[in-house]
Amino acid sequence: MLGVVSLAFANNASAQFTQSMDALDTLYAQNSSVGAFADTITNTGSSAITVIWNVDSAGTHLLSGWAVSACDNFTCPLYSYQSHTSNPIPAGASTNTPTDPPWTVEIDASAPGAAAGTGWLTEKLTDNNGTTHKTDVYIFTKLATGVSTITHSSDDVILYPNPARNEVNIIFNSDLGVKSVAICNLIGKTVSYFKTAGNSANLNIENLPSGIYFLRLMDANSNVVTTRKFTRM
Repeated sequence: MLGVVSLAFANNASAQFTQSMDALDTLYAQNSSVGAFADTITNTGSSAITVIWNVDSAGTHLLSGWAVSACDNFTCPLYSYQSHTSNPIPAGASTNTPTDPPWTVEIDASAPGAAAGTGWLTEKLTDNNGTTHKTDVYIFTKLATGVSTITHSSDDVILYPNPARNEVNIIFNSDLGVKSVAICNLIGKTVSYFKTAGNSANLNIENLPSGIYFLRLMDANSNVVTTRKFTRM
């Protein structure tokens, strides 16, 4: 069973390239074996570019027995923190076409004895002109037994402002059944917890240290229905 890994992006106002998931903040899913994701990168500039990328060690936490493959449109290098360069992407062209492979990440937790739990991997990407800088965060939860994959579109949750300094506002679809929100740091520790009413919430974050955090939106049974990433300035 394949599950979608979570993904988050840091966007630039004058981007040299875009990604198919730029409109989304975070997707969240979970299953008992493998998390797989395929992305499309589009060159929005007037000349060909290459994308330079690497796995960020500070933003990566994989559990025992997990394996990772990360592929650009050129190669699938062994999992490491080294820098890699994609094949050129012509002006106006996209990856994930019959002649240009997609950008993929697969987190494989199917090996016998592989630990159950939540891990994540962070990629940093920039174009060869240094115009666009993006950070992609892939979060995968391996369950002890298989469950149905849960995914939600960008319309389900709106988070603003991001980055934020004193407060974060969230608006969510009432069909999600959100009853509480937890703010977690990069190692998964809950640092704040809020009860919700209706389909929105205002979260005070002025006492949080600067850094990257994840909002876990939970239902009445404390099951995580979706997550969102934000930065505390």
